[in-house]
Amino acid sequence: MKASAFAFALLAACAHVAYVPGTTALVEHPAWTTLSAQHRVTVRVRLEHGTDTRTLRGLVAVQRPGSFRLRALGPAGLTLFDLLVRDGQPKVVSAIRRPDQGASGKALDDVIHSLAADLACAYLLSPAPDGRAVTRQGDVVEVKEPGRTVQLTRFAGTPATWRHAEIETPKYHVTVEVDEAEVDATLDPAMFAD
Repeated sequence: MKASAFAFALLAACAHVAYVPGTTALVEHPAWTTLSAQHRVTVRVRLEHGTDTRTLRGLVAVQRPGSFRLRALGPAGLTLFDLLVRDGQPKVVSAIRRPDQGASGKALDDVIHSLAADLACAYLLSPAPDGRAVTRQGDVVEVKEPGRTVQLTRFAGTPATWRHAEIETPKYHVTVEVDEAEVDATLDPAMFAD
């Protein structure tokens, strides 16, 4: 798989979770129902001879318990892809390169599925895979699932808002900084429809 395809496809790996101060875990029931956010994302893809690093932007809308819409933005605000995920099933709404076209499309399809799993892990979306574990140490909340670990820090004091995330898998590392976030935002239901 080309590193640039990985870097672009992972651009908006970003997340929010519900956290109640004084508890030792995240709230798994809907403490919030919707969220919209803008992020700056740094993706480091591991290659045979070093790493490829990209810094990009992402827009995300989340509707709990199990849906999100993600728009990945490249240079000059160009939409790289628009992704809809419902109940763990990703669907590419639009993309510069379709995941059903040739070898590079197959690589993008693999990345899209990995990205969908990253965000579902970070948002604690349904359905939860076997093995999901949530812990807290100090101001760091960690969500582990088979094949990925998400660490969320810098809580702003209200449920679902954080300012920094680290997503780690065997193939890549993603750092997310939140520029703006709105909890219980009014979202158009059409965003989550076919």
